[in-house]
Amino acid sequence: MTVKRIVSFLPSATELLYQLGKQDILFGVTHECKYPKEALSKLRIIDTVINSEELTSKEIDNLTCKLLDEGKDIFVLDEQNLKRANPDLIISQETCGVCSIYKSSE
Repeated sequence: MTVKRIVSFLPSATELLYQLGKQDILFGVTHECKYPKEALSKLRIIDTVINSEELTSKEIDNLTCKLLDEGKDIFVLDEQNLKRANPDLIISQETCGVCSIYKSSE
């Protein structure tokens, strides 16, 4: 199988794809894929409901625990951007309950 379109759900994989010179076939990333800075121009496929830029580590922890206790998710999948990316390959990993994403009902 020839891979022509990749989506990365892992910041480390995004960085590695750039190091390998494969950025031209990388079509989507997550909110955490900030390096190299060029990755910021890729479609964002996964986002968080927590604005970590404005909160302390303790506040992030408290909010994460609160959302999970209430049965709410902390990550969202942008289905439209995933469809636009149209990947042949999604790079991901098994995740714990805190790191899992959910399908937005919007």
